[in-house]
Amino acid sequence: MSEDEALERVEDLMGQYGVAIERIAATPTQKQPDFKFEWDGESYVVEMKQRDASWHLTDEERADLAGGEIISRQEGLGYFGSFAKQMKKAGEQLTAHTPAPEAFRLIWYWADGQFAETAAERIITTLLGDVWVLEDGSSRQWRAHFFDDNLITNFGDVVDGVVVGEFTDEGAEMYFVLNPFSSRYERLRRSRLAEAFQAGVRDSLAMEQAGTVLIADEAADRSSERALLNYLGDKYSINVPQILRMGHMIAATRAKP
Repeated sequence: MSEDEALERVEDLMGQYGVAIERIAATPTQKQPDFKFEWDGESYVVEMKQRDASWHLTDEERADLAGGEIISRQEGLGYFGSFAKQMKKAGEQLTAHTPAPEAFRLIWYWADGQFAETAAERIITTLLGDVWVLEDGSSRQWRAHFFDDNLITNFGDVVDGVVVGEFTDEGAEMYFVLNPFSSRYERLRRSRLAEAFQAGVRDSLAMEQAGTVLIADEAADRSSERALLNYLGDKYSINVPQILRMGHMIAATRAKP
């Protein structure tokens, strides 16, 4: 998916809400964010990134497939440096544009290809640093935000939120990760964009209040993983909390003629 194709998808999607986006031209000395738009008096400035989540075979994998072998790959679903690097760069471009103080500063990240769902999950985990926490001896479990390395706690006012679009043959699945550390957080959580994407909103503070998310805040003991788990156990009255990090495995073989 090229940048122009990704922008066209944003235009098509936002057009369904009667919102037109305005592309921002790069200057000779500084790359600018990609587009901006107004929605019922709200201003948004957006830098867009995209990821091809197709399986591109290596020469070795092609040879194995040609020989009738099953090929597979396995990877974790945690913090991913490549996604983080792209989003840090996006933050720099948003800062370079110097939007009005009241304007929302967003990253819009498209994942495309047959493994778009996995890519979208890794993008969100890179933002939130979340892991599964289980209670020993019970069926209770939660996502723990900001447990691992993450971007949201470092964004401050540079990035107010990240739209993550998972594009498949069935259409677009949209997620909206809010930054609770931004000074514009309260306005953004009540914004028209949050309302439009409400089914996919990831609002850490609201999810904590609903009892579905734990937050490893600035008071957490990060001297070790066990110390951090014990902190969450004390904070949320969890009996011997345990951690579970998820992974992803894909496999393929050549179809018989």
